[in-house]
Amino acid sequence: MPDDPATVARREREQRTEAFAGLTSMTTDHAMLTLDAYWRDREDALLASLKALTAALPAALPGEPPGEGTEDPAETARRELLDERAHGCRLMAGDDEQACKRFWPGPSGDACAAWIAARGVSKGDTAACESVHALHRDFCLLRALGPAKACKDPNERTAVMCAFFDEARTRDWSHGCRGIGPTDCLAMLAALSSAEGEAACDRVPEVDAAADEAAGSTDPTRAHCLAVIRGEPAGCPTPLFPVDHLAQVHARPQWEPLVVGGVMGGRSGPRLAIAGSSRSPALCRVVSVVHDPDDASAVDAVETAMIGLDRAPRLRTVTPMRSDIDPFRVRVDLQTLCVPVAPWTVPTAR
Repeated sequence: MPDDPATVARREREQRTEAFAGLTSMTTDHAMLTLDAYWRDREDALLASLKALTAALPAALPGEPPGEGTEDPAETARRELLDERAHGCRLMAGDDEQACKRFWPGPSGDACAAWIAARGVSKGDTAACESVHALHRDFCLLRALGPAKACKDPNERTAVMCAFFDEARTRDWSHGCRGIGPTDCLAMLAALSSAEGEAACDRVPEVDAAADEAAGSTDPTRAHCLAVIRGEPAGCPTPLFPVDHLAQVHARPQWEPLVVGGVMGGRSGPRLAIAGSSRSPALCRVVSVVHDPDDASAVDAVETAMIGLDRAPRLRTVTPMRSDIDPFRVRVDLQTLCVPVAPWTVPTAR
C-alpha cells in the first residue's frame, strides 16, 4: 500500500532539507577556500614588498642567460659573500680612498680610507702622520706607535679603534674567519697587523685558489690577508659582479633589518602579520600601531613583539586581533628598534 500523504510530504521535506544542507555546506566550504586563497595572496604580497626592498645579486653570472626559476637563496648568499670578499680585499689592498667610501658609506668607508692612508707608515715613524689627512691621523698614530702605546690614554676617537683592536686580539681564531663576514675579518687582521705585521695573517689558513674554490669557502685566506697588508690588489680573488652592483648591496649597514606588516583576515578573524629579514642576524622590538587611514589620530590597537631576523624574507609573527578591526580599512605603522646578534651556529673544523 502506498504511504499516506503526510509520510510522503515529510520524506520529501527531509530530502529537500538534506539537499539544502549539502548545498549550503558546499557553498560555505567554497567560500572559505576562496577566503583562504585571498588572504594567502595578501601574505604573499606582503612578502613580495619585503623582497622588493632587499638588494640582491642577479641570479645569473655575467654573460649567462638568466634561469627560468628562482635561484637557490643559499647559492645567492654564497655568491654575495664571495664578491664581498673579492671587492673588500681589492679596495683595502688598493690606494683609492674614495672608492672605499662609495662602496661602504659611513664609518666602514672611513675606516677603509684611514687604513689606505696609513698602511705604508712604518712603526715608530710618527712624523709621517703629519702628512696624513686630519680625519685619519689618529689611526695613523695608532699604527705608528702600536696599540700598546697609543691605547694607554686614548681620546674618544682612538678609543673606538683600540676597542676594535682588542676585540680582534682576544677573538678565538681557532676556526679562522668562520662566523664573521669576509670584510670584518680582513679589517680585524689589518688592525692586528699594526702590532704584529704580516704575522697577523697566520691566524687564517694558507689555501691556494684552486683548493679554496673546490672547498666552496667564502672566508678570506692568508693570501688575501697578505694582499691587504702589502697593498697588492693582484693577490685578491677575482669578483663575479661589477663593484657598482655590490655598492648597492652595501648601501645599508650589513645588519640593518627590513620589517613590514599588515592586518590580515581569515577564518579565525583579523590577525596582525609581521614579516622581516636582515642581511646579518638581528633581534628587533617591533611596535605596531593600527589605525583607520581616514583618522590618523584614532588608534585601533597597539601591539608589541620581539622578533629574530635572518636572511630569509618570511613571516616572523602572527598575532590575533579583536574581531571589530576591519582588515580592509586599517593601516599599520611600524616602529622598530633592532640590534645585531651573533649567529647561533657551531663552527666546524676545516
